[in-house]
Amino acid sequence: MPDAEQAAQFNETIHGAVRLRVCAMLHQLGTTEFRLLRDSLEVSDPTLSKHLRILEAAGYVDIIKGIVDSRPRTRVQLTESGRWAFQGHVAFLRTITGAINAEP
Repeated sequence: MPDAEQAAQFNETIHGAVRLRVCAMLHQLGTTEFRLLRDSLEVSDPTLSKHLRILEAAGYVDIIKGIVDSRPRTRVQLTESGRWAFQGHVAFLRTITGAINAEP
């Protein structure tokens, strides 16, 4: 796959504030529990679920449901496609904000 600079491209799906923050967290943390995402982003369960479904439908995240200590747990991770899309979007944002920094 191309590096992020070559793939700099605006991504409408990732650009939404909650989805961008979700992707940033998953990019840094790897597989992360739903409740950690929810608490860190300070959003409700339904709000996070809605945004995760959008990312999942785009093929950008995998949602893994399981049982830990007899309790249901949901973990989320970026797919390879999601990682590339996020990196490309961040590269695009850097490109357009770099132009702002270059102006006197």
